[in-house]
Amino acid sequence: MDIKEFIGNFRGFNRYYSNLLSKFDKNLYDKLLNLVESRVVTEISNTHLDVYKRQKLLNLVESRVVTEIFNNVTITAREISDNLNINKSQLSRIIAQLEKKGIIERKSIAGDKRSYTIFLTAEGKKIHQEQVENIRKGLYEELSGYNKKELFLLNLAMNIFRNTYERNHKIMIYEGKTKDLGFISDLHCRIYTEMKYKDSFQKYVFLSIANSIDSIKQSNIWIAEVDGIRVGTIAIVETNKGWWQVRWFAVDSKYQGLGIGKKLVEKVMKYIEKRNISKIFLWTVKDLSAARSLYGKNGFLLKESVTNEEWKDTIVVEEKWVLDRTK
Repeated sequence: MDIKEFIGNFRGFNRYYSNLLSKFDKNLYDKLLNLVESRVVTEISNTHLDVYKRQKLLNLVESRVVTEIFNNVTITAREISDNLNINKSQLSRIIAQLEKKGIIERKSIAGDKRSYTIFLTAEGKKIHQEQVENIRKGLYEELSGYNKKELFLLNLAMNIFRNTYERNHKIMIYEGKTKDLGFISDLHCRIYTEMKYKDSFQKYVFLSIANSIDSIKQSNIWIAEVDGIRVGTIAIVETNKGWWQVRWFAVDSKYQGLGIGKKLVEKVMKYIEKRNISKIFLWTVKDLSAARSLYGKNGFLLKESVTNEEWKDTIVVEEKWVLDRTK
């Protein structure tokens, strides 16, 4: 990611985060800054936030309001208050100041004397553009010392914060490649270590993946990503005599509960339908109730159970599930 692309994302996140802070202030404190507090905040804004290059431009709150007006063809004071989480009385004073400066103008809504829409004047548009250019220049100077990898990580962190807070994660499922086998191994080892599995299980995972490398062309792998981070995997591998095995199904424990496992299994089932595969089996363990439920809902039947005393200090029950589509 280059700095130009990052700055656009960074400014968007700043607006989002500012709105979020306003929401907290409005909902949790429900009061405006007193005069002394306002002077302190303004002083910090004028001196510490050098990126804004204040001069004769807007202060931070005014800038947010003007940007909101600029981004909407028609907007009312109530909509600005709701969108930016600004107290109505505070916003009323801001609008009055902006109107006095000749930056905005108000137009009454026909049939509603109490409501009006707000527009930027020609001068307001000019000031807004000057502000945007100033901010971009300042941010470029601030961020010019970061390399592309660091900008990528910052961008990733912004996306994770916003999507997690809004519970609106961007989930992607895509076909994996040989290079993803290391991730599959690492993911399984981390998950099963959390479940108190011993090193002997890790050895089993390593060997199963290593032994499949030569036959990877006869298989298909899917990787699940959440907000740009790999968090899940599943595969189907051709074995022998017309049988295929579903393998390496796992979702990072921190991301379970988002429906990722269901999406991964759906990918496998669509692949089975498309390829007209008739005989499929898989091995799992009895402890994985969520996975077992998904298998059952997709037509797999429990056919065999064996005990395993090597993988944990307690007995592990391994299960073989089968889907026979020839019947």
